[in-house]
Amino acid sequence: TRKKLHGEKLAKPQQLSKEEHARALMIRPAERKAFIIRELRGRRYFMLPSIDVYRMEMQVYRQELAEYRSRAETARLLESDVGMPVPIPPFCPTQIPTADELLEMVLRAREDIMDSLDKKIRRREPTAVTSTPG
Repeated sequence: TRKKLHGEKLAKPQQLSKEEHARALMIRPAERKAFIIRELRGRRYFMLPSIDVYRMEMQVYRQELAEYRSRAETARLLESDVGMPVPIPPFCPTQIPTADELLEMVLRAREDIMDSLDKKIRRREPTAVTSTPG
């Protein structure tokens, strides 16, 4: 039977030996490293706007924290309530992928390998040559 990976049809199993099929599903270290470098570079690039927002939120947080500390010191001296909640720091964006994102990356990397394998298989298959009457 034909398998599908993300909606794409893969090569028929009978076209590959079991060893070729197993090797195709493995990712060579050099390909894996190149794929990871591209993925993380892309993640960092797309995080730039989030990092800018985080930096602005941190400036606001630092100001709120300074005000809180000042009020807390005053309240301690006057033995009264601070009158405001403790500021909460903003969420810091991270480039570290979640488990679901890692799984998605692995599937994309395998899909890329299967695409290149399908191309190799197509190159091996003899093409029909039609002759034109002449």
